[in-house]
Amino acid sequence: MSALLVTTQADLDKALADGHTDLIVGTARPNDALLQIRHDRLVKLWGSSRAVLRGSSRAVLRDSSSAVLRESSHAELWGSSSAVLWDSSSAELRGSSHAVLRESSSAVLWESSSAALCESSHAMLTKFTSAHVWSQ
Repeated sequence: MSALLVTTQADLDKALADGHTDLIVGTARPNDALLQIRHDRLVKLWGSSRAVLRGSSRAVLRDSSSAVLRESSHAELWGSSSAVLWDSSSAELRGSSHAVLRESSSAVLWESSSAALCESSHAMLTKFTSAHVWSQ
């Protein structure tokens, strides 16, 4: 099943009402898509998209996208994406991505990514990565 392209709020509302589960939200030019929502609950964001993930959701963030993750959600961050993780959420950061980890969240950092950790969070660092740790 291929993803359905929706370019307006009306298109999105109709697609959801019709039961479509694989959607691309963006412009009429497929390479300009900003958001892809798949049937397996994976969401992909491009450009400067923003999202809030809840309830064990998963996302891939690219370019300068940002997200807030809650309730054991997971994200892969690429480029200069950023995220704030809560409630035991986890992330894998690549490129120059950065994250703030709270409430027992965790992250794996690659390349020149960075993280700020607090409240029992932890990170695995590879070369060229950095973490700032503090307690409140």
